[in-house]
Amino acid sequence: MTAGMKWLLAIVGLLVANLIAMVILISFSASGGSRVVPKYYDRAVHYDDVIEQSAKNVALGWRVEARFVDRVLVVDVRDRAGARLADATVEVSGAPRAGNARPFVYRAPVDAGIYDLTITIARGGERFIEQRVAEAK
Repeated sequence: MTAGMKWLLAIVGLLVANLIAMVILISFSASGGSRVVPKYYDRAVHYDDVIEQSAKNVALGWRVEARFVDRVLVVDVRDRAGARLADATVEVSGAPRAGNARPFVYRAPVDAGIYDLTITIARGGERFIEQRVAEAK
């Protein structure tokens, strides 16, 4: 076998190995759920708004606990002194991180999984917005 033929076989071998690797990577990437963070670009653009809202949340001193109990979301809101917040409006929106779960409607049972939550509390002209992650088991 000539030196030119060896180089030709080496190049063809590398191209075939690259093609096999691409097919394997494509098959693995297509078999899993989506790993894209919902509204990633919008969240990045409004990052300064999140920092500003976080400072307002600290000034208000409200504490929020969000957890799933039997796959139903329970949100507990308390003021700085630890008393439950009266006359507050609480809104929760959430999206599952994995592609196999469905978005939930407030006070509706959800599928097991990890959820990104946005909790908005309004009372007397004040607004508290917080991002949370909660797991429904």
